[in-house]
Amino acid sequence: MSACDAGIFLSRAEGGSNLMAMEALAVGLAVVLSNNTGHVDIVSPEWSYPVWQQHATGDRGGEGGGRRGAPEHVLEGWGESDVNEAVRALERIYAHRGEARERGRRAARFVREQLTWEHTGKTFGDILAALS
Repeated sequence: MSACDAGIFLSRAEGGSNLMAMEALAVGLAVVLSNNTGHVDIVSPEWSYPVWQQHATGDRGGEGGGRRGAPEHVLEGWGESDVNEAVRALERIYAHRGEARERGRRAARFVREQLTWEHTGKTFGDILAALS
């Protein structure tokens, strides 16, 4: 993975944080991320290339984007990433390699500092304390 120039993760529905995307961030890869479902806690223009524009997936009859007759709430939060925005992000990575390397360094630092069990436990504890 570290030999790649970029990673692109445009999942329309991640049940949790995308492990492969987090691994790509951790090795300092320039990463394009959809801004939906399991990516919202790891996407940032500081260390990734967000694809902000998300379109509703709708019911596509089970062809990779929903289930036939699925209630709308089942698809809530799913997003169909804008392909043109994703292509522009890849073009930017290619044209601005120094910037991509710097974002990759910040991505690795983000993972190292923010995606630890210690940090997660503290954040969870803070949330519980605020609810008390």
